[in-house]
Amino acid sequence: MMRQTVSFTRDSANVFFHLLTRCNLRCRHCYINPDQHGHQTLDIDTIGRWLEIFARRHPSANLILLGGEPTLHPDLATAVKQARHLGYGSVTIDTNGYLFHDIINRVTPAEVDFSASAWTVRRWRSMMPCAVKAVSRPARPVSPRPNREGSP
Repeated sequence: MMRQTVSFTRDSANVFFHLLTRCNLRCRHCYINPDQHGHQTLDIDTIGRWLEIFARRHPSANLILLGGEPTLHPDLATAVKQARHLGYGSVTIDTNGYLFHDIINRVTPAEVDFSASAWTVRRWRSMMPCAVKAVSRPARPVSPRPNREGSP
């Protein structure tokens, strides 16, 4: 049974935490606009301090790590481990899946939950069928625009 990664009840708390604005795609539907939101990446010390503040306020909150593309953050695995240590109810990486193989080698399934689109799940299924078991509640499929380098 998959853990609940977001809850919208009266007593629940969800922390949607943007770690960086950079992404490896340029999806039409994305609300992150580099011109408006900048090109920032939070360092691991800043992430750790904010995780502690949020955890003190709501010790069993659901944490959702966002970007841009959070798997591009060099210290994502450390942030996940810190969040688990602080006692978050769930730790979700909201990813487009292109760098899934990199993060899955640095965290365990007990440490992290994943969120991805149905389009991403189909892509993973064609690349590595065993990885699909780690994905929770896929959303509607969305076709990304190619990035500046021309890859999807």
